[in-house]
Amino acid sequence: MLERNAAVDLADSSGRSALMRAAEGRHLEVLLMLLLHGAAVNLVDMNGRTSLMCAAQGGHARLVGLLLERGAAVSPADDDGWTALMFAAQDGHTDVVELLLSEGAQVNAQNNLGRTALMFAAEEGHKEAAELLLERGATISQEDKFGWSAAMLAEEKGHQEVTALLEQVQMFWTVGPAGQLKDMPRFIKDRAMAAVLSLKRVSGLPRELINKILSYCRLA
Repeated sequence: MLERNAAVDLADSSGRSALMRAAEGRHLEVLLMLLLHGAAVNLVDMNGRTSLMCAAQGGHARLVGLLLERGAAVSPADDDGWTALMFAAQDGHTDVVELLLSEGAQVNAQNNLGRTALMFAAEEGHKEAAELLLERGATISQEDKFGWSAAMLAEEKGHQEVTALLEQVQMFWTVGPAGQLKDMPRFIKDRAMAAVLSLKRVSGLPRELINKILSYCRLA
């Protein structure tokens, strides 16, 4: 049909184009063909969803990469405020999460209910995705419109490893006893040390507090 000049961006009754359907169904060859014939990558369906969101939810990193290469916008939100990063995080697609973040996805964006990508990863028990989001700057203290934080959601669902990770991060920022921080993930210590060193240059933080935090970062 494409060889006979079919309308490549023709949408169905839900507003979904052929490119969206290919992304949703993880059909790599079809998606490639549609892109080669000029399919628009940033069209939205009746719910405001894009092809990138469909590919991210399906967890197909190659499809996501192709769409980004063709100019897919990385951080738009659908009518409910969901971004491609949120869809990937909720389903634990860590490779897609990493790809989206590397392209500038907004790590702390909130949907219409105030939920973030970190909250979705935590609620579903995806530890690797949660670690990656934290490493890239996800704010642990954010709460949704109902007052739920990522740690609370993880604990409510019984995801013990994710709950422990989030509690460790939270504990660091409250600067507890040094002995409690010896098992802190390395990436958290590195990120915290860089942040504190930066603050040391531009802020009036007491030297005693700065040195205390830096000593915690260096714990083995």
